[in-house]
Formats: sequence, structure tokens, C-alpha cells
Amino acid sequence: MDDKAKQHLAMHVAEPTVVPARPYANLEIPVFMSNPDQDFFDKWINPFYQTNINELL
Repeated sequence: MDDKAKQHLAMHVAEPTVVPARPYANLEIPVFMSNPDQDFFDKWINPFYQTNINELL
């Protein structure tokens, strides 16, 4: 086994010493502690989850 192969094997076996930063690591996620109002449901939830079963048949 040549030196280059040994170096690749050593890098493969070793644990990572540097963890790359994720692209969204600094993204702030808004947290709302109250229940959403009816406008939120009408805009975002109802169109995706409350379909009429008769329309699907």
C-alpha cells in the first residue's frame, strides 16, 4: 500500500476534526406560543388538509 492510500485510509478511519457549518445553522425559527387565528387556518391549513372527500372520488 503506497503512502497516498495509507493517508486516505487514515483520514477515512479517523473521526472528523472539523464539522462543516450547515447552510441554515444561523436561521432563526419563529416560535409562537399562542394558537393561530382563523385567518392562518384559512390561508395555510385548510387548503392542504381539509379537502372534500367527494372531490377525490
